[in-house]
Amino acid sequence: MPKAGSLGVIIAPIFPMLGDATMRTFFSICPPEIISSWNKSTYTLKLVNGSEILFRSADKPDRLRGPTITWFWMDEAADCKPETWVIMRGETQTAEV
Repeated sequence: MPKAGSLGVIIAPIFPMLGDATMRTFFSICPPEIISSWNKSTYTLKLVNGSEILFRSADKPDRLRGPTITWFWMDEAADCKPETWVIMRGETQTAEV
């Protein structure tokens, strides 16, 4: 489980992969008792410890700019555009990657 109160991002290379594979796998292994809420319209998950997870695609890496996050995870990172890594490293507060 992410550190209490942290904000993190889980990324897939393209939007269809986000729903078809990345989120499907996440929800199949995430214990339901640690989920506080799931907002399907914003792809935002809140956990009982106060941390949040944003699910995003890397179709357009510049759209990943903005939130100050403490961690991120890239599914199929080799299939993401190279600038995705650069942008995400710039958005993290700590080295928890």
